[in-house]
Amino acid sequence: MSGVRILRRSAGLWGPAVFGSASVVAARLQPQYSHAGNHVSGLAARGERSAPVMMAGFTVFGLAGLLMDVEDPVTRRLVRIAGLATLVAGSARCSDPECPAPFVDASAEVEPTDVGHSVASVSAFLCWLALPIVSLVRPGPTWYRRACAPLAFAALLAFAVNTVATQRRSDRRGATQRAFLAPVFLWYALTAAGQEQAIVRRRGPRGGCPPGGGAGR
Repeated sequence: MSGVRILRRSAGLWGPAVFGSASVVAARLQPQYSHAGNHVSGLAARGERSAPVMMAGFTVFGLAGLLMDVEDPVTRRLVRIAGLATLVAGSARCSDPECPAPFVDASAEVEPTDVGHSVASVSAFLCWLALPIVSLVRPGPTWYRRACAPLAFAALLAFAVNTVATQRRSDRRGATQRAFLAPVFLWYALTAAGQEQAIVRRRGPRGGCPPGGGAGR
């Protein structure tokens, strides 16, 4: 198996893992940062020592979304858009660790990169929210769709709570954002595992394709 194929098939594992690890390491370089009170993007803010580490996390996760093996065309399109939006969000960095919200706080002093970051972040979040929900209705193995059900519910609930927390500039908005990312990252891992299982089954004695195709469906 070529190295590229291994990267594509495992992208749902290493992408979120690197992103999450980067946020932990980067936070240690920004003493005033709070995982509970600050968004992840604040670690990549301009002028912060933590920025290079978190920018690398954004880049790796974005590339994982562009490389990840996903059979279903609808799901694959969402994963690709999310990957591209993540790359843009990591490049259009916030001007401040508090992540000024141009569409939420009218009094915030924002710069063009803050606007670009907000647009890219919202795009990525909407795609991530849709992924487990779409996986419920697309054709695929029963076990996979059943496993996506609690992830879809958790992501939808966390997304709603995080939206309110962000709009109110809550001091728990970092925690609510991470509560949303948790089921999203689990979806990536679940989908990568499901794709691998589908490939193994197709390599069976008869070489047939299992009903419903891969887990991305």
